[in-house]
Amino acid sequence: MFLLQQGWGMLSHIENYLSEHQNTGIILSPRICDCEQMERYVPIYSTVPNTEILFDPHFYEPRTDLPRILSYPYFQDYDFSTQTFNAQVFCENVINYQVNTLQLDSIILPGRYTNSLTESWLQMHHDFAHIGASIHNKTIYSTVALGPDVILNADNFDNVIDEVINYPVNGVYLVFEHPNGDFLVNQEFLYVLLDGLLSIVLSGKKVIIGYANQQSIILAAAGIDYIASGNYRNVRAFDHLNSTDRDTENMRKGVWYFDGNTFGEYKVPALSLAFRRGLNDFFGPPTLFTHELLNAQVPTDVPWRESDAFGHYLELMHQYCQEVFTRPKNERAQYLLHFFEQRRDINTALSSGVFPFGDRGFNNAVNETLSALNAFIHDKGTILSSL
Repeated sequence: MFLLQQGWGMLSHIENYLSEHQNTGIILSPRICDCEQMERYVPIYSTVPNTEILFDPHFYEPRTDLPRILSYPYFQDYDFSTQTFNAQVFCENVINYQVNTLQLDSIILPGRYTNSLTESWLQMHHDFAHIGASIHNKTIYSTVALGPDVILNADNFDNVIDEVINYPVNGVYLVFEHPNGDFLVNQEFLYVLLDGLLSIVLSGKKVIIGYANQQSIILAAAGIDYIASGNYRNVRAFDHLNSTDRDTENMRKGVWYFDGNTFGEYKVPALSLAFRRGLNDFFGPPTLFTHELLNAQVPTDVPWRESDAFGHYLELMHQYCQEVFTRPKNERAQYLLHFFEQRRDINTALSSGVFPFGDRGFNNAVNETLSALNAFIHDKGTILSSL
């Protein structure tokens, strides 16, 4: 299932999106909404049928100074110190807010970000999971928020996966920072993620991948249950510092066109040049938001607004996730292999046409993605067939 990851400017659009898309949902964010806004909107979203509504507590940076996050009751009279912090009381307050105030059926437990695994981090998350296990008739997800150094260290990541498998909860909400702050990640990182996720899935737990982007669809090959993505790039790639006052709300953002055929993102002038050179047929597929843009002789003559760009990206991500997640888990890896091979072929053809992919192209990442997936299928094929 595809979930919206709430980003800036989405509040007024969420209800319509949920109503128009069956079997989807949203992960709401206190980084975006203060407590009063959250409590006003959740009852509205809850009336939409067949909708999964989740709330991310945003405990990634416990010493946050972001006023919106601090407006929530579980941060009242709060003082984080490894010496005096009471994990049980804090976790109980987070759960009570979601159960009693927001009246949610699925609960995300708090989780602290780490890029250096410690016993204290493991103990805190062990405690959180066992407190969550005491809540009955709810689906409970443990938050696991990791940096690239932990994921790429085999001993550390194996340790985390072993702990998570034994948590007495229903599922895992995994968010992670990318190596070197890159938007798209390399084959080693993808392979390690796929391998770890497969172990969690085999343990019978549900898995939500938060802050996903188009490349993250590959992770469905491991049998996960949800992919969450949003509008701006800061909700398509996790950064724990966005939970502090180093916030990106006021950063000026350009308007891009996401291309589902190539999986790259381009400015409209680059699209216009490609169309002038007869490369139109490589771009697509169309959505309601791109009918004019992709049928124009000169795309720069067509108004292409931020809302169009967001709507188009989310529409395609929802479509692709539906195509993957409706398939049996033991067929997804082969389906995705064919899916990304198609994108590789289109990128190769465009490259022959000397198309300027720019710094948001997928032309290099597609080979990294396929390398990781091929290695994963080769090494884990027997296990995948039994999912």
